[in-house]
Amino acid sequence: MNYYFVKGVVPLPLSVIGLSNHFGVAASLQYLNDPHLLHFTGRPSLGIMFHLDRKEAGISWDPDQHKPRFTLGYAVQFVPFLL
Repeated sequence: MNYYFVKGVVPLPLSVIGLSNHFGVAASLQYLNDPHLLHFTGRPSLGIMFHLDRKEAGISWDPDQHKPRFTLGYAVQFVPFLL
């Protein structure tokens, strides 16, 4: 789920941390044994991702090692606007 600042007005506390476009939260399903694109080996890990614009941070539960795993990333999105 994302919230976009369509009118361009970002509240001051959010702009201080570098937010300029949107923020969101998403459920994630990751395969942590082989983190390459389109490699689905091992058991899936469920987690949650938070994102501020293109920056992402998340946490997933690793069922094989019985501990949480942290993820940092940079996302690219394509959002079509029909005016």
